[in-house]
Amino acid sequence: MEGTTPNLPGILVNGTVQDQNRYKPICQLFNIFYRFATLYDTINRIPVFSAYTFTGPPTGPRPNQRWMIEPQLEDKHYTRDMMVAGRRLRVEHQATNADYKERGFNQGR
Repeated sequence: MEGTTPNLPGILVNGTVQDQNRYKPICQLFNIFYRFATLYDTINRIPVFSAYTFTGPPTGPRPNQRWMIEPQLEDKHYTRDMMVAGRRLRVEHQATNADYKERGFNQGR
């Protein structure tokens, strides 16, 4: 907020990630635009927080987008572009469709 990160004791302090093996800061890139800045917990496979600059209501209907993953959470050398979840990449550090289906949840669509 206003150019600063939140302070989360034991997680993020003064903009520094405390456990860099567990928490990964990423900028989510999709269709050549950065969309969100996210701090991701790779153990629990969930975002700790995600930031987005809101510019107003959408101009069209919500897209029917397939589930996307962040390759950079699996290996820092992978592309920064979000990609459709599938068999091309082994996913261990983030939630997938299977995680939701196994527990009877959906992604809020």
